[in-house]
Amino acid sequence: MRKKPSCRQSVSGRFQYTDGGRSKYYTLKDVGDCVVRAIAVATDRDYKEVVEDTWEFSRKYGCPINWKDVYVPYLESIGWEKVSSPKFKGKKAKAKDLPKGRYIMRQANHLSALVDGVIHDIWDTSNKMVYCYYRKKEEQQRSKYEQRTKTI
Repeated sequence: MRKKPSCRQSVSGRFQYTDGGRSKYYTLKDVGDCVVRAIAVATDRDYKEVVEDTWEFSRKYGCPINWKDVYVPYLESIGWEKVSSPKFKGKKAKAKDLPKGRYIMRQANHLSALVDGVIHDIWDTSNKMVYCYYRKKEEQQRSKYEQRTKTI
């Protein structure tokens, strides 16, 4: 019997199937864990570790882990910041419009990880608008430094 592949890739190459490490610990499929998956992939941390950390914030704020009131303070606590998405002709950006790097994209009712232009998720969200995204604070400082050195 052939094993099911652990990763699938779209024809465009901009989507990589991943459950963020959930299958290592749980067998359920549709569990509404996009927040945990996106954080685990973008931060390169273990899925279960992210679950445990976000549950602490969930208890603290009295909300489910997939609510903004929980994941935003959690991301800030690990050194990530919110960035507004650029607009093109009055429309919000899509994943393909974001610069290279590791990001957590907030889309309509969903969070997804973007790593160097490739969406890492259980489904291809490339057609969805990105309302904002989160990045590690050092990414901003590095890109400002790169911009300054290019102008010199």
